[in-house]
Amino acid sequence: MEPRDLALLLSQVGLEAPDLTEQEIALLERVSVRTVQGWRRKGGGPPFRKAGLGLTGAVRYPVAEYRKWRDSRVVANTAQSVRLDTAKK
Repeated sequence: MEPRDLALLLSQVGLEAPDLTEQEIALLERVSVRTVQGWRRKGGGPPFRKAGLGLTGAVRYPVAEYRKWRDSRVVANTAQSVRLDTAKK
């Protein structure tokens, strides 16, 4: 993805935008797609929905839910971040 595409994506997150893909979540969080998939399997990641039926449905992340999840993870110190990690287990 080109930097201008990232800028467009970031501007979309600030506005009403279509649901995000796991690749877009990974890009926004600067982690791998595998990390996003791990969050989904183990819990602790942003809320998602399945588009389609069964195991083959595409995974999508509503922008509003992503924003809430992202904002809930802001901490003032390291001790608070440890509590976030413990809370998802």
